[in-house]
Amino acid sequence: MFKTAVAALFLFFLVSVVIGQQQQPPSTPPPSAPPPSQPPPQLPPSQIPVPQGTPLINRNSRLADLIRPRSLLQPDPNAEVDPMAVRQMMIQKYAQPLYRRPTDKELLKISPDPLLFSAYVDFLKRPNAGVVRLVVDRKCDSDTTVLNASEACLEYTMPGAGNSYSFRTEYYRLRRLSDITYSDGKFEASGVFMHGIITDLGDVPIENLTTSSEGVSYLGQFQPSTDGKSALAVDELLKKGIWFEGRLYGHTSEVKPNHTYALRSIAYRGKVMRAVKGASYNELDFDKRRDVIVAFRVVAMEPDGSVTIVWNELQNMESPKLKVDQEEKASHP
Repeated sequence: MFKTAVAALFLFFLVSVVIGQQQQPPSTPPPSAPPPSQPPPQLPPSQIPVPQGTPLINRNSRLADLIRPRSLLQPDPNAEVDPMAVRQMMIQKYAQPLYRRPTDKELLKISPDPLLFSAYVDFLKRPNAGVVRLVVDRKCDSDTTVLNASEACLEYTMPGAGNSYSFRTEYYRLRRLSDITYSDGKFEASGVFMHGIITDLGDVPIENLTTSSEGVSYLGQFQPSTDGKSALAVDELLKKGIWFEGRLYGHTSEVKPNHTYALRSIAYRGKVMRAVKGASYNELDFDKRRDVIVAFRVVAMEPDGSVTIVWNELQNMESPKLKVDQEEKASHP
């Protein structure tokens, strides 16, 4: 009995020891979590290296800077300047505005009386007919390079200032490129590199005039010049006036109400060199050089001194090319 009790106690002791060993934690502690990483040292913005070709961006940067490096936007001081490109830029900026078409606003300001359109409605249906109002010449386009900006000239700001008109281009032009100018109570035809011949036909209807009509046929018989010397000689004759069959043909004719006039405008092809900001160009490249015969009639004379004419083109031909020597260019009109 005693032996049995001892054996049981010994067995209980062994079981307790085994169970206790299984419940004890391991002798080596588990590895601890690594310490948080330290942030890299911060450099001032001015010391941060920038990769080659990276655009510099700040609050004042333009959108273009975000697309390509600023160095590409700046002109290379060592790059060669293209003189032809500079010349073209100067001509476009300073010369072309002198030869522009009038704006709709400018045309509205100088528009003829609407009643005249209704009075000549059938006549104006012709393909080469029109009506135009010419205002008093205030010497607003006398300068050779820029238009006059004085107060009196700001009313009509188109080239020609409203007193010079081209039948060839059908809009207002600088005096020197126009077919007709209204000045000091006269019609003048004295553009550059041009023979303009006007005659007063009197109070005759304009509707039935042709190139063979009395007074008009002589204009068609006039022979254009081919060289500078002959052109200058003819120009002197036209300044004085040429009488033929009782009519006077010349550069000018007095403006009279209800009178009809015939005009031959020979705008020779050639070169008339001008310059803006050191850039030279041929002014005739900005014009339509043609040989035309036009009949026009004064249909209104307003209290402000302006006149309104209706016109019809009777002939339109290619103009001849006029060859002028260097010595003649200085004296040619």
